[in-house]
Amino acid sequence: MHRSVWILAILACLALAAPARAQDRDENWKHCVDDDPDLSIGGCTALIQSGQETTTNLAIAFTNRCIAYHNKGDNEHAMQDCDQAIRLKSDYASAFSERGVVAYDRGDYDQSIKDLNMAIQLKPDDAVAFNNRGNAYSSKGQHDLAIADYNQALQLKPDYATAFNNRGDEYRIIGQYDKAITDLDQAIKLRPDYALAFSNRGLVYFKQNDDDHAIQDYSQAIALKSDDADAYYGRGRAYADKEQYDKAIADFDQAIKLDPTDASALNSRCWYQAVIGQLQPALADCTESLRLRPGDGPTLDSRGFVNLKMKNADAAIADYDAALSADPGLVYSLYGRGLAKHLKGDKAGGDADMAAATQAESDIADKFAKLGVKDEVSGSYGTAIMIAAGIGVLAVIGFLGYYIGMRRSHPSPPASG
Repeated sequence: MHRSVWILAILACLALAAPARAQDRDENWKHCVDDDPDLSIGGCTALIQSGQETTTNLAIAFTNRCIAYHNKGDNEHAMQDCDQAIRLKSDYASAFSERGVVAYDRGDYDQSIKDLNMAIQLKPDDAVAFNNRGNAYSSKGQHDLAIADYNQALQLKPDYATAFNNRGDEYRIIGQYDKAITDLDQAIKLRPDYALAFSNRGLVYFKQNDDDHAIQDYSQAIALKSDDADAYYGRGRAYADKEQYDKAIADFDQAIKLDPTDASALNSRCWYQAVIGQLQPALADCTESLRLRPGDGPTLDSRGFVNLKMKNADAAIADYDAALSADPGLVYSLYGRGLAKHLKGDKAGGDADMAAATQAESDIADKFAKLGVKDEVSGSYGTAIMIAAGIGVLAVIGFLGYYIGMRRSHPSPPASG
């Protein structure tokens, strides 16, 4: 996802701790609040097991260990420790806030909002809690509530780069690209090393068809964070838009190397390998993508395209059928299925599919030709055009109506997330 969360570091509360009884206790507290999760877990555990801490101090130690476990990706133990902190101190805003973050990472957005509501009730000036609740609302598709929370976070903390980044990404989601750019500019101004903000701004530029600026921002994100798989994937798509397919595939290679489970990157690499004629590797990529994301319409469309270029008509038709079943709006699948039917000698069926596709997207034949695929049945293209114009039987006209409004546009397979 394109979000970042400011993890709480509960340092001020240590003023509540009793005077040091021994140097090792001081050292344990120092470790307990350390950013290194292993040091933090060790120090907090020693304090918890010492039997010498007050109830409030124990709540602090459990919360800090919750943060440490969360930072290590161990959300089960993190949740247990935050639960214990709240049992010990039911008015501890920081414990509710951190538990809300853990719930968010577990995909339990309702619980996240519930915990962050409590954190805000207990500490109404907590900009971080508002930002994190905004993330949860965004993940539920409640964009107005998300933006309202980011607004409040920025009112409380005007130099909060994370909230500018998150609000900018929210504006991107709802299509308000100018506002998105403004917020992401500000996030980068506040934090010039903010790789995620560069990557998010690159995505906005990509959505605006400004591939050159998208590539610049994605490249900067990669320079700042060389293991950013999303930035490689995004830059690859921008290169593909510019028809720089070798560079695009190289970036998809790197994205997949960093995250072998990225079904979208595998689908994109499949498509563009097919475009340049690397058909066997393309077929392998699409098949792996579908293993990770079964039944995905755009990926079935991509594999249908690969099979079409390989002249595997039956396999192409099967993939296109499945793609259209998943999403009847895939114009490329409809036209590709028509071409595959022609390969099998089904001129009437192929003409009908191609006519419906041409009705939805008038230059679809030219787009396929540019991708290296032309109709091999003489006169079929003209027949499809005539049918699309209304010169045909009523059955075909009814077929056309079913597909009006198709929206897929190649050669840019959809993004993840």
